[in-house]
Amino acid sequence: MTHAILAALIAGCVATADAHAAAASTRGANRTAAIKAATALVTRVPPPAGARRERTEPAGDGGLLAAPPDAPASRALIDRHVLYVIDEPLSDVQHYYDGRRPARVRQVASGSASGPRAPANLNMTWAWATKPAGLVSRQTVIEMVALAGGVTGIRVDAQVIYRVPRPAGEQVPAGVTQVDITRAAPGRTPDLSRTVTSPAQVHAIVAMIDRLPIVQPNDIACPVQLAGIPVVTFSFRAGPDGPSLASAAEQADVTEPTGACDALTFATGSRAWPSLLHGATFLHRVDRLVHARFATAAPLPAR
Repeated sequence: MTHAILAALIAGCVATADAHAAAASTRGANRTAAIKAATALVTRVPPPAGARRERTEPAGDGGLLAAPPDAPASRALIDRHVLYVIDEPLSDVQHYYDGRRPARVRQVASGSASGPRAPANLNMTWAWATKPAGLVSRQTVIEMVALAGGVTGIRVDAQVIYRVPRPAGEQVPAGVTQVDITRAAPGRTPDLSRTVTSPAQVHAIVAMIDRLPIVQPNDIACPVQLAGIPVVTFSFRAGPDGPSLASAAEQADVTEPTGACDALTFATGSRAWPSLLHGATFLHRVDRLVHARFATAAPLPAR
């Protein structure tokens, strides 16, 4: 092994280690920001005058104030809550919160829990429009439960989801000189294919893939996909006869904004990475680059 190759390998290892450290640092910083945001947000919804702060769930609430009525299913969720009791009926407390929603805050949900032992209750969810850097969403959930003697128990949750950065290792490996692109319905012969070997075009496709953001780690139940939808597949190779160093795939009919259910999949070798967003935009840009029409959906008009 020459000194030049050894130096390049060492430099690559150092760069990879630095990238992993930077990603971990960013995730930690975003989580810290979410904790601060949730702690501050829970105080942005003050209770009615005369409400008493409680340390524990009040008796007679049917267990409804033990947890928020509906929490986002995300591993990046930070939740901070407070409990109150007030000597006012449920209807008055509801009226109070109906009139206290801040400007630029949308009510995105409301409802009540039912059951044989559930006392009268109401809940509402507010979404805060502004999202500071590093955060995906901020919302406030207010749960109100009628207790004995005309008393109302209140639980206010501040729920903040922080942004998880793309893993440092989720990149197309170095050395790619060819990109094979095909479009085919599952189990069918491709109806369109291109082999890209122009260094400029290969570099452009790799750079586009490497810049896409990941789908955030939320647990989402996707609807059943229609069978037979064509998929555009990318194979990144080091040469005409070389193995696939990385692969990516996206539905040909996808449109923006893409989400967890129609994201672009990406893998290096046998390792699957978090799926990527903006796959529709990526397909249309590739189409323009290689003068083909892999995307079957019309692109959005340019702004």
